[in-house]
Order: sequence, then C-alpha cells, then structure tokens
Amino acid sequence: MEVHDQVFFRNNLNLDVSTKLISLLPNHPSVVFIHGMWGGQWIWQNYMEYFFNAGYNIYSINLSGFKKRSAPSTIGKISFKDYLSEVEILLNNVSNPILIGHSSGALLACKVAEFIKIQALILLSPAPPKGILGPYSPRLLLTVIKNFFNAFMSLSFMPSKKDMILLGLHQFERSEQQKLLVKFSPESGKFAKQIGLFGIPILPSKIDCPTVVVSGGKDQTIHPGMAKKVARKLNSTYKQFENFGHLITLEDGWEETADFILNWIRKQKSEEKKNAKSE
Repeated sequence: MEVHDQVFFRNNLNLDVSTKLISLLPNHPSVVFIHGMWGGQWIWQNYMEYFFNAGYNIYSINLSGFKKRSAPSTIGKISFKDYLSEVEILLNNVSNPILIGHSSGALLACKVAEFIKIQALILLSPAPPKGILGPYSPRLLLTVIKNFFNAFMSLSFMPSKKDMILLGLHQFERSEQQKLLVKFSPESGKFAKQIGLFGIPILPSKIDCPTVVVSGGKDQTIHPGMAKKVARKLNSTYKQFENFGHLITLEDGWEETADFILNWIRKQKSEEKKNAKSE
C-alpha cells in the first residue's frame, strides 16, 4: 500500500493543511475522507485501508492545525468557510470523487457537494445543518455549556478528557481510550460557534448525487434521532447501527459499517449503469 503524505497548501491563516493519498490507480474511482471536530486523518485508518483494498484511490485531509498536537492561537479563529475552502481545493484536484464525512466533517461534505460534482455522499453521524433542532444528546449539551465561553470568544478549545470519553470513547476499553485521547487536537471556537449557535444552511436541491446517512444507536454526540432528521432533510437513505457510538470508523465491528457503505456505493453505481442503458 503506497502512501503519500504532503502539505497540500496553506490556508489564509497560514496554517498547514495536510493531505494523504494512498496509491494512484489509473481509471479507479476515488474516495475522499473529511474528519470532524477534534479529530484528524487517524479516525479513518481502518476505512482507508478497507476502501483501498476494494480498489479505490484514497484521499484524506487534516484540516488546519490538526497535524500538530499544540494549536497556535489562530486556531480559534478558523471559520467554517476556511475549512470549506480547504476541502474545495482538495476536491478540485480529484475527479468526481465519493465523499465521506464524519460529524462536523459531514456538514462540510454536504456544503461542498452543493457546488462541486460528487459521485456519492456518505455522512457518518452528521452534525445538523441550520433548521434542524433536536433531539440533542444530553452529554453534548453539557459539554457545550462547559466550553461555551471559549467557543463564543473564538478561542481554541477541547473538552476535558472525561467529557471526550463520555462523548465519543465510551464504547472503547479503558486502555484504548487512553491511546485515542492523545490523538485529539484543540478545535476552533469560531467554527463551533458557527455550526452550533448560528447554523450552516444546506440546500438539498443543489446536491445532485445519491446520499446515505449512517448513525450509531449509542452515539452520545449526535443523537440518532438528529441523524435521522438530517437524512429526511436530504431525502437520503438512512442506516442505524444499534451497537455503535460516535466513532463508528474505529469501534469494534467497524467492518460491518464499512461493508454496508461499500455495498451501497456499488448499488448506486449499478443503478447508474442501468439507467444509462435504458436511456
């Protein structure tokens, strides 16, 4: 498996935006992965190898500042538009990709799909767009209250280790929780404020590709009822895996979710070919 790491460009805050490409197979479709808040490319480690072995070129992106553990003071001022521009620049270099986003990365994926041609859109535990209110996870609401000041003042922030475990790592053994905790990085308060307080509008009529929403029944960050509402807004297929939490891509049995997504992608391709023949 040939892996190419690179600093793809710098954003307008002069922060490195790094991408990873696994192989470059001529005439093979590409999958692009977008991580969510506090995360990074590492949340996709299982999925990247899985989809590579299924015959796809793999791209993932570390959004600004996530490559380094310690965030500069400018991290707190990164906006939704800044992150969106980073994703857009990457996608402009990938032809007709399949886009997979997790949490707030799913919201970025939805927005960029409004104006860039996407072959298919897969949203894992998606953060809700503007207009979708509840049901909210009580654990998330408590974390929001604790970190409200930093978010409102556009400072970088990260919940306590205890809260991170309760939000997203409660499905893991304690030893694994400790290994994952050190991988998380501070997030932009401005970004959190924009998506959580003001909301990001999404126009389903502009998303011209098949879409599927996948959620976990034990998700303590994005309530599965919220994910279901996102699917309804997008007129999307919805699939709920009852025994999964928020970090679907890393939890035990992640292969079940990856199998579902791969089969769904192949089904869309098959239907596309049938429709082309009928025309």
